[in-house]
Amino acid sequence: MIRAKAYPIATVNGTVEFDLPGNYFKLLVASRAVDVELLNDGSPALSASQVAAGFYQRVNFNKLRITDTGAQNIVVLAAPDEGGQDSFTGSVSLLGAAHTDTSKTATGASTQCLAANASRKYLGISVPATAAAGVYIRTDGGAAVAGAGSIYCGPAQLLEFLVTPTGQINMIREGGANIDFTVIEA
Repeated sequence: MIRAKAYPIATVNGTVEFDLPGNYFKLLVASRAVDVELLNDGSPALSASQVAAGFYQRVNFNKLRITDTGAQNIVVLAAPDEGGQDSFTGSVSLLGAAHTDTSKTATGASTQCLAANASRKYLGISVPATAAAGVYIRTDGGAAVAGAGSIYCGPAQLLEFLVTPTGQINMIREGGANIDFTVIEA
């Protein structure tokens, strides 16, 4: 029986290959797009170019190849069932509710993005597909850091919360260049 499992992978400039069985594949975390190839007994089962975090597909496979143009840490999921695509490109707008879209810039230091707001009903973070990297978010007023204790939102992703955080929202960029993104609050 195949069980769902997340696999962290460190990529390099080039191709990495792993024996990895499953019927469902999902790219959970990636700071930039990668090429994905799934093989079944040596034959290509899926080939997808420049897919972002959120890409998923139902296909029978037993080997994974990831091609990347640099080094990054990604996480993939192999599981027995499901398929589709859940990332997006473009902009997002909330219809039917009063909301505020605010352009923000994440820098190399943890900075306040939004003040605490006990009446906040919705929070969305949108990083455009054209961004070189993503942002790390902290929703409890603590310092945002890359990785531990922070939530990541990458290029071409919309981060929404099942339980809307009402605390101070802090951000820090991933990588070297400042990252422009949009905060949607209602």
